[in-house]
Amino acid sequence: MSTSPSEHGPDRRSVLLVGLGAGAALLSGCTLNNPYSSDKTPAAKAVRDLSPDVAVAVKAVVLIRTQVNLLGDTVTAFPSLASRLSGLRTLHQAHLDALIAAVPKRVDTSTAGAQVQPPGEAAQALLNAGSGELGLREELDRLALQAESGSFARLLGTMSAGIAQQTLKARVLGGHHQLAALRLPVVARAKVGLDALQDALAAEHAALAVYAFLGAQASQSRQPALYATLSTAYSDHRRSRDQLTVMISALGAVPTPAAVAYDLPARVRTTSEMTDAALLVERRIASTFGLLIESTAGAERRWALVALDQAAVRQLELRGTPEMFPGSAIRS
Repeated sequence: MSTSPSEHGPDRRSVLLVGLGAGAALLSGCTLNNPYSSDKTPAAKAVRDLSPDVAVAVKAVVLIRTQVNLLGDTVTAFPSLASRLSGLRTLHQAHLDALIAAVPKRVDTSTAGAQVQPPGEAAQALLNAGSGELGLREELDRLALQAESGSFARLLGTMSAGIAQQTLKARVLGGHHQLAALRLPVVARAKVGLDALQDALAAEHAALAVYAFLGAQASQSRQPALYATLSTAYSDHRRSRDQLTVMISALGAVPTPAAVAYDLPARVRTTSEMTDAALLVERRIASTFGLLIESTAGAERRWALVALDQAAVRQLELRGTPEMFPGSAIRS
């Protein structure tokens, strides 16, 4: 944890075109007509004719555009919600821009079907929009589990984490405690990515050292909110450390031990300085989890997707600014 991750999003050329371009040649003559939910629709057949990761990209684009339409209809019906939903709409456009290069031009990814009439109350419309965001977040993580390219899986995971941040910032569900936990399918262990798992464990050891140090500096009586946030984060990281230890042991390897000493923050005299130090930890650990998504498959990737979402949410709790792609690859 000695370097700071870049705040830039992933490079589209390096992320999107790895393992994706070859599928365009397999596209059938018919265009893709959505929705593709039924196995008998032309859309479903078109997706089957694509290479696996191009098909995943097509599905992701359709899902995001569906949510974009829902948000647009909501804002049209309730202009007062435009400001609150602007971050989510900008986020989705950035995600579409990152995905569209992976979709063959002859594939129609527009949404079809009757429009859903927004409810009569703005509060209910906001809740509906929030439910749509949570559904989209979960579907993107499911698609990340299906992706064959690790870099593409990482991109989808960072999109999900970005939605988690913006959903909380927009207060579309009324508060942090209402952010639903991911319900990803149980998948088989892949027995890959051992080095990345060891790196993640080493990062968790370092995070625990920093949080233990910060917790010792914070005053429970004078800084109750900060103290509670640090304590919760420490517990979360300890749980992650223990889970990683179990996963690595299950693969027949010896888990990386904690270092004898760590470089700790030099200035943590104020609440702001302690918060900034903790936020830096979360940004670094998010990048580590992003790499873990990229380097693993199966159950290990499933764990990394959830861990990245949690790190992204902790950033907001530490006054962090929502990102388009939390946990994205570092660009030189």
